Amino acid sequence: MKLFVRAMPKLHGPIDALKIVAGRSYKMRDEVGTYTLPDKWSMWCFTGVEESIRKTVSDLREGVFVDVGANFGWHTILAAKNGNTVYAIEPGPAVLPYLRANVDLNQCSNVHIFSVAAWDRDGDVSFAQKHGTVHGKTSDPTPGSALVRGMRLDNILAGVVPDIVKIDVEGSELRVLRGMERTLREAREMRVIFEVLNPQIEQECSSYLLKFGFRTEMLEGANRIALRT
Repeated sequence: MKLFVRAMPKLHGPIDALKIVAGRSYKMRDEVGTYTLPDKWSMWCFTGVEESIRKTVSDLREGVFVDVGANFGWHTILAAKNGNTVYAIEPGPAVLPYLRANVDLNQCSNVHIFSVAAWDRDGDVSFAQKHGTVHGKTSDPTPGSALVRGMRLDNILAGVVPDIVKIDVEGSELRVLRGMERTLREAREMRVIFEVLNPQIEQECSSYLLKFGFRTEMLEGANRIALRT
């Protein structure tokens, strides 16, 4: 099914609403169907995607963007269309086919997809899909749980120095940060965008980033941005 979106319809499924904003045109696909937007328009339709994140990502040109918790690929596609090299990291088996389809739909040869969980060590981790949503949460392995491969972000990047790292992993942000120590030391101009679901996560992540010389600022809503001091 192909829909040509010119308004702001309400849709069922993982997409809660469509917001049309200025930007590059591209296609997206999910359980509802495939969407093609008119030239010079972009689609943002993922609940929680705030304007400040969109602007931060869309302002990056010909850099390196790391999308930890890429989901269907909203940020991945936006960054790729601006000529950036993108590392899209998504462990969710239910979401991965759509991420791959969206990269193919938009002919983004500059996107590298890693079907792993960014973690603080290499090895198996538990992955639980939240019922009725496209979100999943990683944790240490437990008996009988579904397992996915976990990797340190330092090992995934293998020396690549990113400009922006976006982390949205449903409460496991600190585990991701602990797996990118080398990157935090070496990437002098890097910005880290991360979600905080509660004050404890914010405190833990901010304190950890401060060890590497990053100060944390409010971005919008539950999102924070860390910059080198």
